[in-house]
Amino acid sequence: MAKKKTQGKLAKYVNTPQAMAVFRRYYGVPDDVHLEYRFWKDTLTCEPGDLILPLVAIIEGGVRFPMDPLLAHFLDYFNLSPNQISPNIFRIVMGVVELNRRLGLDLTVHDIITTYNLCTTQNEAYSLRPRDIAPPTTFVPPPSEQPP
Repeated sequence: MAKKKTQGKLAKYVNTPQAMAVFRRYYGVPDDVHLEYRFWKDTLTCEPGDLILPLVAIIEGGVRFPMDPLLAHFLDYFNLSPNQISPNIFRIVMGVVELNRRLGLDLTVHDIITTYNLCTTQNEAYSLRPRDIAPPTTFVPPPSEQPP
């Protein structure tokens, strides 16, 4: 008989008060941000006004607090909640945030969607896929057809 899963694979980072304190300190989560670990099946039973952020968004996606305005604008632009998107979106958007910071750029959501398409995955989460950008083709006539 299959064992029933009660915690996710990242639960070890936040499943005890000591682990939660280490997590908060390591990822720079301010004290005014309420953290609570819930298995994904229990996430729908939360208080109005709560923002449910997957743990993978912080650990693998680079999300930090306060949430960067570019990530908030991306979610607002597509009318998505953090639970609806796959980790690759967090990685891409937070990568753009880091490019903006390090290189002094001002890349926006429009720059992201110029490069990527928003798609759904098999489990109906949203993901970003690179656009097919064909290199420009140049016609070079064979040597026998070239002008002298």
